[in-house]
Amino acid sequence: MLFNDYPFLLIFLPAALLIYRLADPYPPWRIGVLVLLSFAFYSYGNPPLILLLVLSILINWLATLAYARTKLPAIITAAIVLDLVVLAVFKYANFFAYNLGLVLGWPMPQFDIVLPLGISFFTFHHIMYLVDLRRGKAPFYSLDRYALYISFFPQAIAGPLLAPLATATIVIIFVIFILLQRGDLRDRFIHQRGDLLERSELGRIRHHPDHPRPRIAQLHVLV
Repeated sequence: MLFNDYPFLLIFLPAALLIYRLADPYPPWRIGVLVLLSFAFYSYGNPPLILLLVLSILINWLATLAYARTKLPAIITAAIVLDLVVLAVFKYANFFAYNLGLVLGWPMPQFDIVLPLGISFFTFHHIMYLVDLRRGKAPFYSLDRYALYISFFPQAIAGPLLAPLATATIVIIFVIFILLQRGDLRDRFIHQRGDLLERSELGRIRHHPDHPRPRIAQLHVLV
Protein backbone atom coordinates (compact mmCIF):
# COMPACT_ATOMS: atom_id res chain seq x y z
CA MET A 1 0.00 0.00 0.00
CA LEU A 2 1.43 3.33 -1.10
CA PHE A 3 0.65 6.65 0.55
CA ASN A 4 -0.66 8.09 -2.71
CA ASP A 5 -2.87 5.11 -3.57
CA TYR A 6 -6.64 5.42 -3.43
CA PRO A 7 -7.03 2.48 -0.99
CA PHE A 8 -4.82 4.34 1.48
CA LEU A 9 -6.23 7.83 0.96
CA LEU A 10 -9.91 6.92 0.69
CA ILE A 11 -10.22 3.84 2.91
CA PHE A 12 -7.33 3.11 5.25
CA LEU A 13 -6.39 6.63 6.37
CA PRO A 14 -9.97 7.80 7.15
CA ALA A 15 -10.66 4.51 8.93
CA ALA A 16 -7.42 4.79 10.93
CA LEU A 17 -8.23 8.35 11.99
CA LEU A 18 -11.74 7.40 13.02
CA ILE A 19 -10.63 4.30 14.96
CA TYR A 20 -7.92 6.19 16.81
CA ARG A 21 -10.34 9.02 17.55
CA LEU A 22 -12.66 6.50 19.21
CA ALA A 23 -9.78 5.03 21.22
CA ASP A 24 -8.30 8.38 22.21
CA PRO A 25 -10.44 8.87 25.38
CA TYR A 26 -8.98 5.62 26.75
CA PRO A 27 -5.19 6.10 27.26
CA PRO A 28 -4.40 2.38 27.80
CA TRP A 29 -5.81 1.63 24.35
CA ARG A 30 -3.89 4.22 22.35
CA ILE A 31 -0.61 2.40 21.73
CA GLY A 32 -2.31 -0.93 21.10
CA VAL A 33 -4.70 0.62 18.56
CA LEU A 34 -1.84 2.31 16.71
CA VAL A 35 0.12 -0.95 16.62
CA LEU A 36 -2.88 -2.88 15.26
CA LEU A 37 -3.49 -0.19 12.63
CA SER A 38 0.16 -0.38 11.60
CA PHE A 39 -0.04 -4.16 11.34
CA ALA A 40 -3.12 -3.77 9.15
CA PHE A 41 -1.16 -1.37 6.92
CA TYR A 42 1.74 -3.79 6.48
CA SER A 43 -0.54 -6.78 5.91
CA TYR A 44 -2.12 -5.19 2.85
CA GLY A 45 -1.83 -7.53 -0.14
CA ASN A 46 -0.64 -10.59 1.78
CA PRO A 47 -1.94 -10.79 5.38
CA PRO A 48 -0.05 -13.97 6.43
CA LEU A 49 3.28 -12.21 5.93
CA ILE A 50 2.48 -9.91 8.86
CA LEU A 51 3.72 -12.79 11.02
CA LEU A 52 7.24 -11.96 9.87
CA LEU A 53 6.94 -8.41 11.22
CA VAL A 54 5.42 -9.67 14.49
CA LEU A 55 8.17 -12.26 14.97
CA SER A 56 10.92 -9.77 14.12
CA ILE A 57 9.56 -7.32 16.70
CA LEU A 58 9.31 -10.02 19.35
CA ILE A 59 12.79 -11.48 18.71
CA ASN A 60 14.54 -8.12 18.56
CA TRP A 61 12.74 -6.89 21.67
CA LEU A 62 13.80 -10.02 23.56
CA ALA A 63 17.36 -9.30 22.40
CA THR A 64 17.13 -5.74 23.76
CA LEU A 65 15.72 -7.10 27.03
CA ALA A 66 18.59 -9.57 27.35
CA TYR A 67 21.12 -6.83 26.55
CA ALA A 68 19.56 -4.48 29.11
CA ARG A 69 20.02 -7.14 31.78
CA THR A 70 23.45 -8.48 30.83
CA LYS A 71 25.12 -5.69 28.82
CA LEU A 72 26.70 -8.30 26.52
CA PRO A 73 27.48 -6.74 23.11
CA ALA A 74 27.33 -10.19 21.52
CA ILE A 75 23.55 -10.19 21.97
CA ILE A 76 23.20 -7.06 19.86
CA THR A 77 25.59 -8.45 17.24
CA ALA A 78 23.65 -11.73 17.01
CA ALA A 79 20.33 -9.89 16.63
CA ILE A 80 21.73 -7.70 13.83
CA VAL A 81 23.17 -10.73 12.00
CA LEU A 82 19.82 -12.52 12.26
CA ASP A 83 18.01 -9.46 10.87
CA LEU A 84 20.38 -9.29 7.90
CA VAL A 85 20.08 -13.02 7.22
CA VAL A 86 16.28 -12.81 7.11
CA LEU A 87 16.47 -9.79 4.79
CA ALA A 88 18.95 -11.59 2.53
CA VAL A 89 16.74 -14.68 2.30
CA PHE A 90 13.67 -12.73 1.24
CA LYS A 91 15.33 -10.20 -1.04
CA TYR A 92 18.48 -11.82 -2.41
CA ALA A 93 18.00 -15.62 -2.31
CA ASN A 94 17.35 -15.85 -6.05
CA PHE A 95 20.21 -13.44 -6.77
CA PHE A 96 22.68 -15.57 -4.81
CA ALA A 97 21.30 -18.79 -6.33
CA TYR A 98 21.66 -17.44 -9.87
CA ASN A 99 25.24 -16.29 -9.36
CA LEU A 100 26.14 -19.54 -7.61
CA GLY A 101 24.86 -21.39 -10.64
CA LEU A 102 27.07 -19.29 -12.88
CA VAL A 103 30.11 -20.14 -10.75
CA LEU A 104 29.33 -23.87 -10.57
CA GLY A 105 28.37 -24.13 -14.22
CA TRP A 106 24.82 -25.40 -13.86
CA PRO A 107 21.50 -23.63 -13.31
CA MET A 108 20.25 -23.34 -9.76
CA PRO A 109 16.54 -23.50 -8.90
CA GLN A 110 14.74 -20.20 -8.40
CA PHE A 111 12.70 -19.77 -5.25
CA ASP A 112 9.14 -18.49 -5.33
CA ILE A 113 9.48 -16.01 -2.46
CA VAL A 114 6.89 -13.32 -1.82
CA LEU A 115 8.52 -10.13 -0.59
CA PRO A 116 6.84 -8.81 2.58
CA LEU A 117 5.77 -5.19 2.49
CA GLY A 118 8.31 -2.91 4.16
CA ILE A 119 10.82 -5.64 5.05
CA SER A 120 13.82 -3.41 4.28
CA PHE A 121 12.28 -0.58 6.25
CA PHE A 122 11.62 -2.42 9.49
CA THR A 123 14.81 -4.51 9.24
CA PHE A 124 17.06 -1.46 9.12
CA HIS A 125 14.85 0.20 11.72
CA HIS A 126 15.62 -2.72 14.04
CA ILE A 127 19.33 -2.44 13.29
CA MET A 128 19.45 1.31 13.84
CA TYR A 129 17.76 0.96 17.21
CA LEU A 130 20.03 -1.91 18.29
CA VAL A 131 23.14 0.09 17.40
CA ASP A 132 21.88 3.17 19.25
CA LEU A 133 20.93 1.03 22.26
CA ARG A 134 24.43 -0.41 22.40
CA ARG A 135 25.94 3.08 22.19
CA GLY A 136 23.67 4.32 24.96
CA LYS A 137 21.84 6.74 22.65
CA ALA A 138 18.45 5.02 22.76
CA PRO A 139 16.27 4.04 25.74
CA PHE A 140 14.94 0.58 26.45
CA TYR A 141 11.29 0.32 25.42
CA SER A 142 8.53 -1.88 26.73
CA LEU A 143 7.18 -4.36 24.19
CA ASP A 144 4.17 -2.29 23.17
CA ARG A 145 6.20 0.89 22.72
CA TYR A 146 8.90 -0.97 20.81
CA ALA A 147 6.27 -2.48 18.51
CA LEU A 148 4.91 1.01 17.84
CA TYR A 149 8.40 2.42 17.33
CA ILE A 150 9.17 -0.19 14.67
CA SER A 151 5.83 -0.51 12.89
CA PHE A 152 4.15 2.92 13.11
CA PHE A 153 3.01 3.30 9.50
CA PRO A 154 3.28 7.12 8.95
CA GLN A 155 7.05 7.00 9.45
CA ALA A 156 7.49 4.59 6.53
CA ILE A 157 7.35 7.55 4.13
CA ALA A 158 10.53 8.98 5.71
CA GLY A 159 12.62 5.82 5.29
CA PRO A 160 14.13 3.49 7.88
CA LEU A 161 16.95 5.63 9.25
CA LEU A 162 14.90 7.58 11.76
CA ALA A 163 16.21 8.47 15.19
CA PRO A 164 13.97 7.71 18.19
CA LEU A 165 13.33 11.43 18.63
CA ALA A 166 12.15 11.72 15.03
CA THR A 167 9.80 8.78 15.47
CA ALA A 168 8.41 10.30 18.65
CA THR A 169 7.87 13.57 16.76
CA ILE A 170 5.84 11.79 14.08
CA VAL A 171 3.71 10.12 16.74
CA ILE A 172 3.09 13.47 18.44
CA ILE A 173 2.11 15.11 15.15
CA PHE A 174 -0.33 12.28 14.43
CA VAL A 175 -1.89 12.59 17.88
CA ILE A 176 -2.12 16.39 17.61
CA PHE A 177 -3.90 15.99 14.27
CA ILE A 178 -6.43 13.70 15.94
CA LEU A 179 -6.91 16.10 18.83
CA LEU A 180 -7.56 18.98 16.47
CA GLN A 181 -10.51 17.05 15.11
CA ARG A 182 -12.27 17.79 18.38
CA GLY A 183 -14.49 20.81 17.97
CA ASP A 184 -13.64 22.44 21.30
CA LEU A 185 -9.87 22.14 20.87
CA ARG A 186 -10.05 23.29 17.26
CA ASP A 187 -12.11 26.35 18.18
CA ARG A 188 -9.75 27.18 21.04
CA PHE A 189 -6.75 26.88 18.71
CA ILE A 190 -8.36 29.13 16.09
CA HIS A 191 -9.32 31.67 18.76
CA GLN A 192 -5.78 31.80 20.18
CA ARG A 193 -4.32 32.06 16.70
CA GLY A 194 -6.69 34.95 15.94
CA ASP A 195 -5.60 36.76 19.12
CA LEU A 196 -1.93 36.36 18.17
CA LEU A 197 -2.54 37.67 14.67
CA GLU A 198 -4.49 40.62 16.04
CA ARG A 199 -1.72 41.52 18.47
CA SER A 200 0.90 41.15 15.76
CA GLU A 201 -1.07 43.39 13.41
CA LEU A 202 -1.60 45.98 16.14
CA GLY A 203 2.11 45.99 16.96
CA ARG A 204 3.01 46.36 13.29
CA ILE A 205 0.68 49.37 12.94
CA ARG A 206 2.01 51.04 16.09
CA HIS A 207 5.61 50.70 14.88
CA HIS A 208 4.86 51.90 11.37
CA PRO A 209 6.69 55.19 10.52
CA ASP A 210 3.44 56.89 9.52
CA HIS A 211 1.67 56.00 12.74
CA PRO A 212 1.36 59.08 15.04
CA ARG A 213 3.31 58.88 18.30
CA PRO A 214 1.28 59.20 21.54
CA ARG A 215 1.66 62.36 23.49
CA ILE A 216 3.14 62.47 26.98
CA ALA A 217 -0.28 62.73 28.60
CA GLN A 218 -1.41 59.58 26.83
CA LEU A 219 1.57 57.52 28.03
CA HIS A 220 0.27 57.48 31.61
CA VAL A 221 -2.97 55.97 30.40
CA LEU A 222 -1.17 53.29 28.38
CA VAL A 223 1.05 52.37 31.34
